[in-house]
Amino acid sequence: MSSEELPVLSDLCSSKMFHFRTSKFLIGRNLESDLDIPSQYISRKQCIFEKSGGWKITNLSALKTTLVNNKKVEEPVELRNGDVISFANYPSIELSFFSSLQEYFLFSGIKRKRLNETLEVNKHDHADQLKELKDNYQATLIKVEELNAQVTESNERANKCELDTKNLRNKNKELMDRIVQLEVDKTMLLSQCKENYTLLHECVEEINRMSDDRDELSKMLSESPLVRSKEYEAIKTDLDDKNSKINELEGIILKMAEEKEKYNSQVLMMVEQELSCCVCSDIMFEATILNCKHTLCKACLNEWKKKKKECPECRTKIKHETHNLLVDKFIERVAPLLGNSFVNRRKEIIRDRVANVNEVISIASHHNARRGTPRPRRGVRRRGGPYSANVQTSRVETSSRRRVDIIDLTSPVGGRRSAWSRANNITTNRD
Repeated sequence: MSSEELPVLSDLCSSKMFHFRTSKFLIGRNLESDLDIPSQYISRKQCIFEKSGGWKITNLSALKTTLVNNKKVEEPVELRNGDVISFANYPSIELSFFSSLQEYFLFSGIKRKRLNETLEVNKHDHADQLKELKDNYQATLIKVEELNAQVTESNERANKCELDTKNLRNKNKELMDRIVQLEVDKTMLLSQCKENYTLLHECVEEINRMSDDRDELSKMLSESPLVRSKEYEAIKTDLDDKNSKINELEGIILKMAEEKEKYNSQVLMMVEQELSCCVCSDIMFEATILNCKHTLCKACLNEWKKKKKECPECRTKIKHETHNLLVDKFIERVAPLLGNSFVNRRKEIIRDRVANVNEVISIASHHNARRGTPRPRRGVRRRGGPYSANVQTSRVETSSRRRVDIIDLTSPVGGRRSAWSRANNITTNRD
């Protein structure tokens, strides 16, 4: 068989030609191979070309990395003119198979002719494509400008949101500092009140003891008409001294009561000015702070949002709301110091809010009991269900239970306040 009738392999990457010498052609990393490829990605015996009726290629690699037209060679594959043999993980060589040198030249001529025809067609279409590309380029520039404008607007919004967040944090920090200061003032006031209460209790005991002594002396004077004049004068002087001490103590008690009432009125005025709701004009319950940094009652906010989705003070659109637990705790802690009227009014507000919540729960339960649980239609999946309803009901019941606990916690304060009331009544009766 002449060399012109044997197949040839054309390397598409380097344009090299490899001629078959016999009816077998071995490719591998071995020096005995007909085509030696010194690479670690090529096996010692990668593949072999054999003539069996037609020319076939057989993979000899254990990893089966021989590809024919980008397909793995599992079994011997019969080759046709123009088939491309490549190797996985080694793109540096791609071999095109031709059964003879004449077939190679014939295939190259046909390919060149088709390429020329394609170039002719492309020349006619080039102008239209160029115009279309220019139009697309202009449209793309317009879209890019629009996207840049949108990005700029988004950046401005992000900067504004960041500034609002920073202002909100500063406002919250300022409020926390004020609450801490009020806690300190409250602690000092409680300590002072305890000292005043102890002093008042001692004064009352001293007054009672002096009153008993005065009554006893008066009785002794009335029962002893023959008392000597010196003893009578001494007793009278002692009685006058004790009466003056009693009057002095009563004046101190009255002054302390006036100072306490004045301080309580100042604290109450400060609390009503700083912690009153802008909707109901009462002390806030379940204080909720908005994104505009205004605070109001949770229930008032819910009623207001049914009409408008904006802040009732500054008319800013409501984006988010946060329950300010510190304000509620501060009001609950400072309430006993502001008198029974404030405590009773606070209890009444809490009872009204809890009653409204319980009424909503009872109406929803009665409606569900009458309506029953409807069957889901075939092919339609219901959203929610009894589990979600139970979760929502348990949340409301837990909130209501917590409010009732708040009322119970404030009840013993009235007993402590009654001692002050009895002391004030004693002072009034003395006058």
